[in-house]
Amino acid sequence: MGDSDIPQKRFRHDEDIDPTNPDPSIVVHVRNLSPRATEADLLEALSHFGAISYATCMPGKRMALVEFEDVQGAHDCVVYAQTNQIYVAGQPALFNYSTSKFIQRLGLESENPNHVLILTIYNAQYPINTDVIHQICEPHGFVKRIAIIRRSLLQALVEFESVEIAKKAKHAMNGADIYSGCCTLKVEFAKPDHVKVTRNDQDQWDYTGAVQNERTRRSWNYQEPSREERKPPLINDSNFSPHGRGRGGYGGRGRGGLSRGGYGDSRGGYHSSYEDRYDDGYDRGGPPPPSYEGGYGRGGGYGRGSGYGRGGGYDDDYRGRGRAFRGRGIGKNLLHKGYGDDGYRGGGGGNGGDYYPGDNGDGCVVMVYGVDQSKLNCDKLFNLLCLYGNVERIKFMKVKTDTSMAQMGSVREVYSAIDNLNGVSLFGQTLALKPSKQQVLHDIRDPFTLPDGTPSFKDYSMSRNQRYSTPKLAARNRVVRPSKILHWYNSPVTMNEEKLKKLFEDQHAPIPLTVTVFPQRSDRSSSGVCEFETTEQALEALVIANHTPVESPASKIPYIVKLAFASSRDGKSFE
Repeated sequence: MGDSDIPQKRFRHDEDIDPTNPDPSIVVHVRNLSPRATEADLLEALSHFGAISYATCMPGKRMALVEFEDVQGAHDCVVYAQTNQIYVAGQPALFNYSTSKFIQRLGLESENPNHVLILTIYNAQYPINTDVIHQICEPHGFVKRIAIIRRSLLQALVEFESVEIAKKAKHAMNGADIYSGCCTLKVEFAKPDHVKVTRNDQDQWDYTGAVQNERTRRSWNYQEPSREERKPPLINDSNFSPHGRGRGGYGGRGRGGLSRGGYGDSRGGYHSSYEDRYDDGYDRGGPPPPSYEGGYGRGGGYGRGSGYGRGGGYDDDYRGRGRAFRGRGIGKNLLHKGYGDDGYRGGGGGNGGDYYPGDNGDGCVVMVYGVDQSKLNCDKLFNLLCLYGNVERIKFMKVKTDTSMAQMGSVREVYSAIDNLNGVSLFGQTLALKPSKQQVLHDIRDPFTLPDGTPSFKDYSMSRNQRYSTPKLAARNRVVRPSKILHWYNSPVTMNEEKLKKLFEDQHAPIPLTVTVFPQRSDRSSSGVCEFETTEQALEALVIANHTPVESPASKIPYIVKLAFASSRDGKSFE
């Protein structure tokens, strides 16, 4: 999120108070703040001193205001900071009482208790919909209505039955992560006393007429994840050993194992079911499913391991909030950002392993330089980037015509794309990839048109062609740098060399020199490898022809033929 996305606030000071020696106040003034710090970082660092009513950053001035619920919490914070360092987003900050008696709320936020809450989701690396919001709010009491607001900030209005339930939910969720290390919540009372819902879908839902035990099932094709994809709730898990006591309350109430999106492959009905993917065994040696780790316990101390408060000290290595152990987490079995350190770097599994450059607060946006707008569009760039992670949005630049941007599903996926695609040649140009300073790509209502007539901005967050949308799918992928050999799969059983070459020809893509069809292990689909004269030809063929629909007499629904790079060893081993 860029600084421009954060609402700027003006604060009225009490003229009767000496600004150099202010009286104790529930509002604490924070200085020397990291430019990357967010309200969620403040909540994480300061909640040990007492319940926080509100926090707001002034990124341009490297300052913030934090409003505690009582003076004692503010007093403990200021007194502790006089003799100890308190780290916010990895940088020591300075604290003193503010001359403001309270922080003025803007937008939909209110300082007055209400039965309607507004949730602001920062660092949203996974799709957020009404089902996700309902699952994290329902443990605190009956949720009447939800409405998601997708603007410069991702927010959700949640209406509870009473103010008491809303207070309970606010205290439990404020500063927590929906998924470990991302999707951090800032929860405030809302100004509206009613959430208006006009339809039931992924962005708004009225639960007042739903059957109690069917509330989380959706008519918009929602499917409960299978037992293999979804861990049981923490409250039923006797094997859980918390990392710290944290603030208690909410740690054991979360719904565990949320898979990204959670829809299964029934969306759209194409032949892309879990079983059909890589049936030929090509996935051997691929990354294992992600580790699931508890987020119970804030992990929060002050200084580097000084251990103030109830959550223990920060990890000595800190690593920009540590990601795997950052925040309380809403339940034990919540999905880690990315798919485990061993998924991309071959290191040890789980929460340890390699430290990625992007783990220190970088966003999920990658810059792609060297693109040719006359030959590339959003779909073609998606066809390439989807091999290395989930692709949320793609945007081509109007002024810098050789530049595009893509929002990936996680920071690790950004670096996976960079590691494998930086320096490759495509359509006579050399691609250069690097992380963007921009945290997310925002929706564009009226994108300009590319030379081929397609829009210059597209949202792929609900695309059925994502290959890392669940842990099970992610485990079937092998991350390989571009080579002159492509692996093709999810094709009709009637696919042969002639038909595959015709597929590339019809798409005006380079035609492979040789095609190998693997022995069929399924009567539903076929697969194989094909070799091109050069790596650049294979790259162009994949960009153009990946996800081409192919009709089959055996099915009313077309097959979506999928392509991926294969090493020469992979190609020879299947011949």
